[in-house]
Amino acid sequence: METKLLTVIEVASILHCSKSGVYQIIKRRDIPRIKIGRRYLFPSDALDEWIHNNCGSGVKTVNEKEKSYG
Repeated sequence: METKLLTVIEVASILHCSKSGVYQIIKRRDIPRIKIGRRYLFPSDALDEWIHNNCGSGVKTVNEKEKSYG
């Protein structure tokens, strides 16, 4: 199964924060990301693990959100 890559806007929605909040997390180098040119992308599997390890149970992971929409 291929890992889905998420944009800053999608990550902000998942984390319930603003785009600038995501960029602050990126600046601290706390979140798994890939930089392509000026664009940041986030592997969904790595983001799920990061959420689980850093955010507690208050935030739904990417896979949990997809299941609730499907």
